[in-house]
Amino acid sequence: MKAAPGAGLSLYITDIFFSNGAVAGNVTLLDGSGGAVKWECYPAINGGASETGMRNPIRLTANTGLFVTSTTVTTHTFTVNGYIAP
Repeated sequence: MKAAPGAGLSLYITDIFFSNGAVAGNVTLLDGSGGAVKWECYPAINGGASETGMRNPIRLTANTGLFVTSTTVTTHTFTVNGYIAP
């Protein structure tokens, strides 16, 4: 999945919510396709993670999409909240 903010604008991530199902694995947030890892989680079976109300939001490069990749996790939910700004 990906989302890009537009010319001269950046995505700022303030909250991350993740829950995992019956298979352990990892989930990664990338700054663009194949870009730098901005956040990574290795959830246990039926585990999860949350980062909320970040004092220093995760900033992506201007006009770059947010990409989410996962390995081996099969049933999971992932929510990212934030804002768009210069």
